[in-house]
Amino acid sequence: MVQDILMGQLGVVAPFKCHEGKITIVETNGVGGSRIEPINENPVKQYHKVTLDGDMAVKNAEAGDVVIGVAYANPLDFENNPTKDYTAAQAKAADMLRECSIETIFKKIETVTVKSGESISVGGYVAYGSTNIDEFEASENATDIIALTAVSEEDTIIVGFK
Repeated sequence: MVQDILMGQLGVVAPFKCHEGKITIVETNGVGGSRIEPINENPVKQYHKVTLDGDMAVKNAEAGDVVIGVAYANPLDFENNPTKDYTAAQAKAADMLRECSIETIFKKIETVTVKSGESISVGGYVAYGSTNIDEFEASENATDIIALTAVSEEDTIIVGFK
């Protein structure tokens, strides 16, 4: 059954980078003259459901993906407009990504300390530490805490609490 989602019903709104595929530069001619603008292959738009795709990054969700939220608005324009075509990998590497406010499924998002040497990937389940409640660790079982970034060199991670 399809269910409508009204904005404000989910959880915390947070900024995420958008992975929108390759970027093509298109020249359009109009009354005011010609314009050159970047076009994304798979743009995130307001109300699109999104899934994690890297550290604090999302892409449009497809069937079978774990949806972590809905685009609260259309993404902002590029910080620096691309002047050439980019493949999806080149766009990520060059940080030619737009930012979007995502209304997440999380009640709280925060940076937490991870048990030293712990390996947690983006989208992985996280649990309170078994020996120290203030040091989080990876969980093999589904939990209400999901990693929004991979573990940093400082043994910290950004997580979302459902």
